[in-house]
Amino acid sequence: FQGLGLEFVEASRFLGGFLGKEEVVRQLLEEKVTKWVEAVEDLSEAAVVYPQDAYVCFLKSLQCEWGYVQRVVEGAAAKLEPLDRVIQDKFLPAVFGRELQGWEKELVKVAPKSAVLVAAMKEGTMVAEEDHDDQLRRVRREMKDRWGREEDESTERLVAGLPKRARRALERVRKENVSGWLTVGPSREMGFDLPAQMFRDRLNMRHGQGLQGLPAVCDGCGEPFSLEHALCCKKGGLVKKGHDHLVDESCHLASLAYGAGVKKEPFLRDASGKVLDKDLRADFMAHSVWERQRVAFFDN
Repeated sequence: FQGLGLEFVEASRFLGGFLGKEEVVRQLLEEKVTKWVEAVEDLSEAAVVYPQDAYVCFLKSLQCEWGYVQRVVEGAAAKLEPLDRVIQDKFLPAVFGRELQGWEKELVKVAPKSAVLVAAMKEGTMVAEEDHDDQLRRVRREMKDRWGREEDESTERLVAGLPKRARRALERVRKENVSGWLTVGPSREMGFDLPAQMFRDRLNMRHGQGLQGLPAVCDGCGEPFSLEHALCCKKGGLVKKGHDHLVDESCHLASLAYGAGVKKEPFLRDASGKVLDKDLRADFMAHSVWERQRVAFFDN
């Protein structure tokens, strides 16, 4: 073939994968893995400040690159150890804001709908090729169903061996199917741009782990403070904050309708105007709600 201007190669890229001699394909794949490792390291730095944005970039874009290569290049999954290591040692701790326990590192490898986070290191499966479109769709549907069953079985085995607190939290997440927020991109307009601490708190709650930065005691009742206490304390926890938020919103709406006569936490009085009890208060009051110039008391 001399003089024809043909270029002879031992391996080449093809449809997003590689074809050719095994040694050359391995070298090309290692170059890919090196670039992916650098990309994950850059994303890990961003995750320190913007964990939600970094996680969504990883889930929706970056991991799809090596996920595709695993499907079209036989044996590619075995070459991804450096990538797996940087994900486990740098990216996930940056997203969570803490070092993960051993069982958590295994747990985050399956899909969000299974109550965990990423599907980055799943073994690739070669896609079956069929001549007819109907057969191809049938094969893909069967493969998807099989992968779903295998993923569910794998998740159940992982969850069964977890500490009791984490197991209960993850079983509740799986049963109620409340993982949609993990796959939604951050959007300020739609209210989905979570602050870094809020995003990490939600991740830790999913794994049944304690939250970071909690006070030692409750500022309302003085009892030892915990997540469970915050959810049930009526003096200084989320119950009071949720109630106060509802009162503030009700007062705002009432002031739009009834003007300056709206007041928060008024004393309850009898018909003569005498205070009944200094500890007895309504949430707010407004004038001329039911009758003209008569005060109405409201309690949420």
